[in-house]
This record gives sequence, structure tokens and C-alpha cells, in this order.
Amino acid sequence: KVFWGEAHDNTYQFASMPVTIDEVYRRAASHLDFYAAAYYTAFANAFIEGGHLSETNKPYELILEGWKDRKRLDREWAEVQEVSLSMYRPGKFVTFPGYEWQGEGGNRKRVKVGDETVPWFQLASMAQTRAGSKALRNRLAWVVVLAGYRPTPAEEMTGEDSTVPDYTKHWCKEHKTAYFKKGNMKSYAHPLVDAQGNKTGGWCNEPEPKKEASAKATKPVTKAEPPLEQTKPEPEPEATEAVLHPAEGEGEAQAEITEAKASPIDMEWLGSQLKIVQSKKMASWTNTEVVKDLTAITGKEADSVTQAVANLNHEQAELFVKKLESAVEIALA
Repeated sequence: KVFWGEAHDNTYQFASMPVTIDEVYRRAASHLDFYAAAYYTAFANAFIEGGHLSETNKPYELILEGWKDRKRLDREWAEVQEVSLSMYRPGKFVTFPGYEWQGEGGNRKRVKVGDETVPWFQLASMAQTRAGSKALRNRLAWVVVLAGYRPTPAEEMTGEDSTVPDYTKHWCKEHKTAYFKKGNMKSYAHPLVDAQGNKTGGWCNEPEPKKEASAKATKPVTKAEPPLEQTKPEPEPEATEAVLHPAEGEGEAQAEITEAKASPIDMEWLGSQLKIVQSKKMASWTNTEVVKDLTAITGKEADSVTQAVANLNHEQAELFVKKLESAVEIALA
């Protein structure tokens, strides 16, 4: 069987996109089996209206050197990850988050970011590109000025360490830096600094690792089996659960007490995770969108998140939990 797809579709090339990234994915899903939005990391405001240089004798400003600032890179890359996850349909429309790395030479490299979305700055190739760009800027900026152009502002080329930290372990999410341990240090820690980067004399110690909770996706309950026990040590006086109802907009999940129903996913855990992604205004994770997404997966209509989740089989529940966990990681990054 032949599968049709696109592995190098440049996105975010200009100051403002002709269409939103959501629309880009929807168009791709209408006729492709797989799709990779090659996120464009370079600063592309050099392309301005006014026609070709040969068609005018007026002064023409052309920016030859420049990278997108860090905030823009983080914001746009987060959008690529979110939409890529929300549009993923196993066996129907497979999405791959990736970006275009413009390294040494004239060839461009297309980077596929694994099967799971990860922050772009975890990839060594991007770190190498930025380190090389900074070195060239610091040494050759005067040439750009003499030629009549503007170099990249020095404040946008910050940072001295070109290595890529491991964000999976010994990483402080609160202060956005790595813990370390050397000499007579008893545990991993890092020094505290003020807004200007000066050490305050204090230290932040890495907390002790916590044991992970039991698996969130459980085997669906059939009529022949007794209902699975909840994780709470003592049962409630009445068998109830929080039922999440769809709400328009991006509000937090709303809870309503109703009669318990067998579910392949712990609804208490699901409610807490949805609150996290909804607090970050992730449009694809409103209650309404979740119901639509699960309905598309199961092919069964549902009026609430709880009902839609109850329609999932064990395999579908595991995929949904994995997808939600990835979205939560993005929201907390």
C-alpha cells in the first residue's frame, strides 16, 4: 500500500503566517497520510513587499543576518507541538513534529523529533547551530556594519555554554537550570542567583525522588467482572465520581456528582490533568475538543468527557493517556 505524505513543509517563515498552524494541519489532513511541519528557525523578515531589486532604484533595506529571539522560538515551537499532538490520528493521519536546521553548507537538514515531542533546545544540532552563529556574530559583526547592514543585537546572542543539558534528570524546573554534584556535596544542588545573574549565597537542593503512582490506564471493566476498586484506602459512603461536562471556551473542567460508571481511566486523575492543560489556555484541550477527539477515535457519540472516556477500549485509553501526559509536560515546561 502506498502512503502519501509531506516531510518538509516550511512553517513560521515570516513575521506573520498567511494561515494559522491549525489550518496548515487541517489542509494536510484532507489529502495526506502523514505530515511533518518543518518549523523554520531562521529570522525571515528579509522578505518584504516592494518587488524585485531590479525593478526599483529606491533604497531597499535587506536584513541578511538574524535569528528569531528565544521567546518567539519557544512560543512557536510550543504551538507546533500542541497542534501536532491534537491532529494525530493513529492509522489515519500521522503527524511528526520537526524543524529545519540550516547548518554548514548550502544543504538544509530536516530534523524529525523522535516519536514524542521534546523542546527544540534539547537537540544538539540546534545548540551547535546557535553556538556557531554566536561565534560568527561576535567576530564578524564589524564586516556587516561596514557593508551598511545591521548585525544581530548582542543581547539576543546570550549564553556561554553550548552543551545541551539533560532535562530528564537533575533539572530544576523552578529556576530553569541543572543541579550538579561534585567534591564533598552530599546531594545534587545549584546556587541561587538574582535577576542580574549574581550569586546570592543560597542553594536550591534537588528534592528526593517520589515513587510514581500506579498506572493510570486500567483494564476496562466488563459485566462479568466486579468494578475495579478506587485508589483511595476507604470507600466513599456513596459510589460517586466527578463527571466532566463539556464547556464552551477554555474554562476549567466542571465537576458534577453522578452515579459511578466503569471507566478505563481514573477520572480523578483525568480531571486534575485537564485542569493543568486548560489553565495554560491550550485550545485543543477544552472539554468540548476532548469530547470531539474521543468521539472521532471511538466512533461513538458522547455528551460529556466521562461518557466519551467510558467508550474507550483499553488500547485507546492507553493512547489517550499518553497523549494527555505529553500535553501536560508541554504545559509545565
